[in-house]
Amino acid sequence: MSALKSRAIEAINRNGILLLYPIQNSSQFNSVWSCLWPRSKMTWAWDDQADNKVVKLWHLKEELSQSGEVLYAKWLKDRATFFSKDLFIPLLRALNPDENIRFPSAKSQEIYDLLEDCSPQSTKALKKACDLKGRDLESEYQRSMRFLWRRLLILGWGEVDEGAFPSLNIVATKHFFEKEFREAFKLSETTALKKLEAHPGFQVQHQKWLQQSKKVVF
Repeated sequence: MSALKSRAIEAINRNGILLLYPIQNSSQFNSVWSCLWPRSKMTWAWDDQADNKVVKLWHLKEELSQSGEVLYAKWLKDRATFFSKDLFIPLLRALNPDENIRFPSAKSQEIYDLLEDCSPQSTKALKKACDLKGRDLESEYQRSMRFLWRRLLILGWGEVDEGAFPSLNIVATKHFFEKEFREAFKLSETTALKKLEAHPGFQVQHQKWLQQSKKVVF
């Protein structure tokens, strides 16, 4: 394991939840970037003048998501977010009243069922399988996925080359992280919330986002 990857995993486990990149260099939400390079402001750029740390962290995201040691989803403000397992388990339970999921749309359920049957699948494969290919259907696809991301019912697992830019591989949490999923639903909702409140890394901002993520978003 590289030293950078080891430091990133340690930071995620210590904090419980970290964005990948900071939001406009704000300190409101901690990030992997701010833990690895606390004195460096991040400038989002991919040209010849780009900060090599931006590129390094993008590639590290793939390694971390496939490590099995931490978990990755588009969660906090719908951005790339990493979780420690000890925080993820009660958070998954707190976000979902029970295992009988009430989907806000037929497409959300269709995507989830596809991933339950076969994970991982790429963005391109999912869009094709659920007939949501094309620019006109992009917003419906994103809305359908947003519900699944926010409830942590799906997770990212590396990337696949699908053209000019790599595409995220997506898995069903229940299918790919079966142990963690079972542990989550052994908890009562009250116990899960108490565990979150006691976690030193689960700040007030994250508690507010938890409540927003529980709302139907379609």
